[in-house]
Amino acid sequence: MQLIAAAQGLQGVSMECANLLINGLDAYLKKLIKSCVELVGARCGRDSSKNNSYKHQFDGKHFPISLLDFKVAMELNPQQLGEDWAFLLEKICIHTLDDSFALVLMMQ
Repeated sequence: MQLIAAAQGLQGVSMECANLLINGLDAYLKKLIKSCVELVGARCGRDSSKNNSYKHQFDGKHFPISLLDFKVAMELNPQQLGEDWAFLLEKICIHTLDDSFALVLMMQ
């Protein structure tokens, strides 16, 4: 990790600081993913077969989680993205649109 930090110009960063940053980022990402998983759990009765989807398990059953699910979860509570939520939500929407467009092109 120290070699990676040095390559990025972060030689003076202590391991405690790096670990704190890693733990904070981990908690932040888990919170975002949890809201997406909860959204999918709320629609668990719906049969969905989307391409490019990930699966998550609820009570032994698997449910697909897509980028669209993530986008909807972030739109429902954009403040969870943090201080720059408007900018980040716009980026999520653009990526979702790009992926949808790419999928349509692949199907043609």
